[in-house]
Amino acid sequence: MSHDVLPVGRPEQPLPAVGAVEVDHPTPRVNRTQGDAVQLDAIPASPPPEVLQQVDAAAEAVERLRRQGRELRFHVDPEHGRVQIEVRDLEGHVIRRIPPSKALDIATGGSLE
Repeated sequence: MSHDVLPVGRPEQPLPAVGAVEVDHPTPRVNRTQGDAVQLDAIPASPPPEVLQQVDAAAEAVERLRRQGRELRFHVDPEHGRVQIEVRDLEGHVIRRIPPSKALDIATGGSLE
C-alpha cells in the first residue's frame, strides 16, 4: 500500500466514484431518535466551505514544497506502529525525517527549517 500523497486541490468537475450512480438530489437518510421523533439527513452536494478552504490550503502547501524541490512522504513504522514523515527531493532521496508535529507546522505555513 502506498501512502504517497497525490496532488491536492479541487478538480474542475467533480469526479464520480467508481460504480457511482448519479442522481439529481441526494438520497435522504432517516435517523430515529427518542420516541417517534425522526430526523432526516441528506448528504450535501459538496463539502462545507471550511473544508474546501482547508483543501485549498493543503494544495498551496504542496505547491510551496514542490517549488522548493521538496515533497513529504508519510509511512507507518511497522516495528513501532508510529507515523514517520520524510522530506525528500523530487527524485525521492531522503533529505531528513521530521516529527508529525513539524509536518503540521509546515502544512499551516511554517518553514522546513
